[in-house]
Amino acid sequence: MPDKASPHDLIDVIRSRRSVRSFRSDSIPDEHLKVILDAARLAPTVGNEQPWHFLVVRDRLSVRNLRGKLERSVRARVDETYADPEDRPTHLTNVLTRFDEIFAAPVFVFIFVETSRYPELVRYDGALAAENLMLAARALGYGSCFMTSFFPERVVREHFAVPEDLKLVCVVPVGLPTEWPPEPTKKPIEELVHYESM
Repeated sequence: MPDKASPHDLIDVIRSRRSVRSFRSDSIPDEHLKVILDAARLAPTVGNEQPWHFLVVRDRLSVRNLRGKLERSVRARVDETYADPEDRPTHLTNVLTRFDEIFAAPVFVFIFVETSRYPELVRYDGALAAENLMLAARALGYGSCFMTSFFPERVVREHFAVPEDLKLVCVVPVGLPTEWPPEPTKKPIEELVHYESM
């Protein structure tokens, strides 16, 4: 690995990052995982509090057990959301198919933040750490995704016995993608950037 990436290398990594939701089960070497996690640790934080706790889960039994709990949560949510019973099976099948693809990932990183100080701001710290993590993963050839709704905090908290003072920000599965998603359409910069006034 080169000592220093050029600015062009960094921009290339940013441009080529994708939200990957379908993974191969190939393991990630410890040295790669350490680089990815260290990148997350180096993200900026409010007051340099560094409120993160990164829960790394690779144990397949634990992942399978969590998936079972999440499936039960999804079934209940589908029942509540879709008033027409005929709509439920199709939606549920779609979600469970997506679960098959996501839960093949060899590593899951659960990003928590301590909320004792700056409780309204530390969520941003967690998101910044997640972005660093995902960019580092892409630089090493891995896919990842910032996930929230598939992993209800209550279920995650109970499964891993998470202390009350930690707040779940997101879950990031990491692994080799079954294929890289195509480049999504992005709005032109002229629609998004405003100079001096809105």
